[in-house]
Amino acid sequence: TTIIEQYFLALKQLEELGDKKGLALCYLYLAKANYHIGKYNEAMQYDQKSIKIKTEINDRIGISNSYNGIASCYYIMGNYQQALLYYFKALKIAEETNAKFGISRSQLNIASVFISQNKFDASLNYMEKALKTKKEIEDYEGEGLIYINMAALYTVKKEYQKAIDCCLKAIHLSEKMTVREVVLTAYVNLANIYVEQQKIDEALVYFMKAYEGSMKTGAKITLVAVTTGIGNCYEQKKDAAAAIQFYKKSMNMAEE
Repeated sequence: TTIIEQYFLALKQLEELGDKKGLALCYLYLAKANYHIGKYNEAMQYDQKSIKIKTEINDRIGISNSYNGIASCYYIMGNYQQALLYYFKALKIAEETNAKFGISRSQLNIASVFISQNKFDASLNYMEKALKTKKEIEDYEGEGLIYINMAALYTVKKEYQKAIDCCLKAIHLSEKMTVREVVLTAYVNLANIYVEQQKIDEALVYFMKAYEGSMKTGAKITLVAVTTGIGNCYEQKKDAAAAIQFYKKSMNMAEE
């Protein structure tokens, strides 16, 4: 039997038991399962069924989760107006229940929709809000990732100094982080910002930091990108021997 068939069997048992909380959760899982196989309309129908029961049992945080689910379906279907409508519904409940994680989640989801609409200033506004929430709950990895995403937007807007500042703030948080990949990403982003500005020496400094960090963690995908970046820098500096050395490293890692 498939996982969806198992959920239907569970639904029947929960209905017989009159377990409303279990039913709401099962409908939520059915929504998620359909979402993951691309059946978005079916997923939204199950989210709505879940919301109906959660309303009866006053599970407001659960309702917020289902609103996020519906919004995600609309988002991936390209219906950004409806996606925003439901993300804002989720945010409202999260704020009313003071669910900090839910607040930051909804704020970042809203920021993502604005990016898809090329509304970068609106997106940055909600990233700033999410950043404030992450600071309140001391989610340092979350803070770091937001700074990296903000840096990417500032780079698109060609506001390079703001992009650099965001990357440096992410790196500054590194002592408080357990996830080193955030710092490595910040190094790579900084290097790419300097490349875009034709500041090759500065780019090399941060590519090398990323290279050393990636060697320690064994992050293969990062290493391939970083060694290619270093090769490009040396090529622009007319150092053919060094460029070939790092291009070869990149090719060898990609083939492993």
